[in-house]
Amino acid sequence: MRVFVVPATVRTATAAQIEAIEVPSRFHRNEPVSVTLRIVSDSDVSGKVILRDGKKILASKDVRLKAGANRIPLEVRVDHTGSATLAAELVVKSVSVSSAKRAVWLERMPRLLYVEGHAESGKYLRDALTTQGIEVVVREAEQLPKTIDGFAEIDAVLLSD
Repeated sequence: MRVFVVPATVRTATAAQIEAIEVPSRFHRNEPVSVTLRIVSDSDVSGKVILRDGKKILASKDVRLKAGANRIPLEVRVDHTGSATLAAELVVKSVSVSSAKRAVWLERMPRLLYVEGHAESGKYLRDALTTQGIEVVVREAEQLPKTIDGFAEIDAVLLSD
């Protein structure tokens, strides 16, 4: 009987893997959202995480992973509604070592009807709310919808003056 000896390969690369992409169960277009990457590493290592929506990079962050479980938070905004596939990539020493994908659904921005005595005065609050991901429609009291159907696309009403 002949015995052939094959030496085992020595593992030199660090093993790290993205286990999951955690997102809120519900979020809106252009809303700031905290996405968390759960990464497990077999040793302490430095690298970079990249989060994409299609080809668009939403976030990129240099990270220092510790041996074991790691949670990497990323703040992102997605600029469209409907279906999106978030793709996360972990790069160590210029080599992509792990990737993961997560399908999400993005709702339209919340829509606020801001009723202002002088429509021109409403621009400051409108601009501030718009930067926070809220669509604001400014109207004077005389311009309010006359039926309940006119409020169908409105999520909230703010009365001023």
